[in-house]
Amino acid sequence: SEYAVTTLPQLISTKLGDIFKHKDENKEEEEVIQRAISESFLEIDETIPTAGVGGCTASVVLHIPSSSSSSKIYIANAGDSRSFIATHYKSTSQSY
Repeated sequence: SEYAVTTLPQLISTKLGDIFKHKDENKEEEEVIQRAISESFLEIDETIPTAGVGGCTASVVLHIPSSSSSSKIYIANAGDSRSFIATHYKSTSQSY
């Protein structure tokens, strides 16, 4: 659905911003991010203009950069969609 494509990214972004502004220091960052994604999917489900004639599926890949050497990737899907992530590292030859 065009509605989900245009609305879901902005909704997740807004919820993450709001949650991090008012973040409870006792909650883990991972829990906060998962809550933002879940709430966004639920809100889309409640507001999507389908009028009972169907719906949509959605997949989200969210990359959260970190100041440390590692970052996190969150993958979520709704409906009968499937998500996967693949990586490719170009090998380099080194001479000594």
